[in-house]
Amino acid sequence: MTKHATPGATATSFVVRCFLALHATVPAAVLVAVLVHLWPPAGLP
Repeated sequence: MTKHATPGATATSFVVRCFLALHATVPAAVLVAVLVHLWPPAGLP
């Protein structure tokens, strides 16, 4: 049996999911940017 969430709880869980997605992807993107800045690929001018 599933429990139906209230509209407020749905909005909160959406915000939490967005925060967790950003929390997971932003550090990885920053790490890639730093590595490419420090050690650029050979083909770049």
